[in-house]
Amino acid sequence: MANEMIRRVAHAIAEGGLRALQERMGYSEEHIKEQAEAFTEGYVDYARYAIEAMREPTEAMLQATNDLEDDFSRGSPIKIWQAMIDAALRDQ
Repeated sequence: MANEMIRRVAHAIAEGGLRALQERMGYSEEHIKEQAEAFTEGYVDYARYAIEAMREPTEAMLQATNDLEDDFSRGSPIKIWQAMIDAALRDQ
């Protein structure tokens, strides 16, 4: 059984794939949600690989923590995590 974060990422992969087909296949929002839940377990390994690939932060992710506006934010694990993920998701 996968932990919560791995399941979240697996579900996002499943849902993203279904959304990519939505227009072509005419999937309804309800169908996507139902199928994403059904397919989540099949994407657990992919989710694990994706999270493992993020284990070592990029320079942009590290810089994002330095760019936090105040000392309080710099000490907040949530703010640090979110800043690093935001940097990873930004187009270069």
